[in-house]
Amino acid sequence: MVRIAFVAAVFAAVATAAPASNPHALQRRQTCTGQSCVIADISRSTGRQPSPDAHFEGGTAEGTACIKEHLTILQSQGRIPANDSLEVPEPRRRHLFGGGLGGSEAECKPNTLLYARGTGESGAMGMSVGPRLEDGLSRTQWNVQGVLDGYPADMAGNNCIGLNGGIAMMELIEQTAQECPETKIVVSGYSQGAMVAHNGVAFAKPEAKSQIVGLVVFGDPFNGAPIKEFDSSKIKTFCHEGDGVCSGQFGITFEHLTYAFRDTPAAIEWMEQAVGGS
Repeated sequence: MVRIAFVAAVFAAVATAAPASNPHALQRRQTCTGQSCVIADISRSTGRQPSPDAHFEGGTAEGTACIKEHLTILQSQGRIPANDSLEVPEPRRRHLFGGGLGGSEAECKPNTLLYARGTGESGAMGMSVGPRLEDGLSRTQWNVQGVLDGYPADMAGNNCIGLNGGIAMMELIEQTAQECPETKIVVSGYSQGAMVAHNGVAFAKPEAKSQIVGLVVFGDPFNGAPIKEFDSSKIKTFCHEGDGVCSGQFGITFEHLTYAFRDTPAAIEWMEQAVGGS
């Protein structure tokens, strides 16, 4: 109860004190740096092999096994070249990082938001960024669905760098594109969900990927990393100065908890422009 009260107090304080726009938000970084690059390459969502001498901090033996398992699945489906090595660099330290659809079935609409929640959040849309995005979009123009089945949003998923949830997002993207071939898709995610969003877009089939007009991520561990066969101008990243997760180190700071209040209005505006100008 104390923890719940503390979290509620934090969000209440942010809602009261946070400005409408955040001058420290990095709207879109052209290139990744440091560990953000390393873990994005390990996921193969960039289309690059990790460097043979690459190292990253954090993770567990279970996480490494999970990464290899899901990379093997993607390779068996032809989404990763058959001759690519699936070796995963060993972490320097061993510790935890500090098919149904969510929502109801609906008829096709002009636009669709597919969203992945952050670690520990409940429900298909989570409890922070997701609901505010959903509330800000027109119900007549947008379907909104969150990844639920296949994506538990637990700590183990962080150690798997979002690959398990990424496959669930990939399948959701492909299902949405097949069932609604005219809809314009925006993919989004917060924290671990940002990795899930990256991976889902990266490994979606070309015909499904062609319907994606934008990727919007918040508190992104893959901050600034490209996505293979996807136009980087369609990626919008919100990463606050001082957010330890955005360095790929998974360090939870106060800044990591403020995206729902500070940045969702700007994100919604960008999404509306993306579907209108595509």
